Amino acid sequence: MHPAFWPFLLGLVPILLARSWRARIVAILFGCGSVGLGVYYVWSIQHSPNQISGVARVGPALIGGLIVAAISALATYFVDKKHGPKSLL
Repeated sequence: MHPAFWPFLLGLVPILLARSWRARIVAILFGCGSVGLGVYYVWSIQHSPNQISGVARVGPALIGGLIVAAISALATYFVDKKHGPKSLL
């Protein structure tokens, strides 16, 4: 597996942490988008015309993966906070 794909897998973690069904749906949608974007980045890196431009794209792919994973986590958190189970405290 290409190292640029690993941060995009972090977008799947909120699926496990969501407490309400609405938050889980949001997490699944963002997680699928994250994995799809990761596949695109890896494909574009591997099919670059020369190795130098492929290596130069790994950094932005890693940063993009972390940003998409953070957006997935935040969207799931806010939907879960609004529609999740109410705490007793």
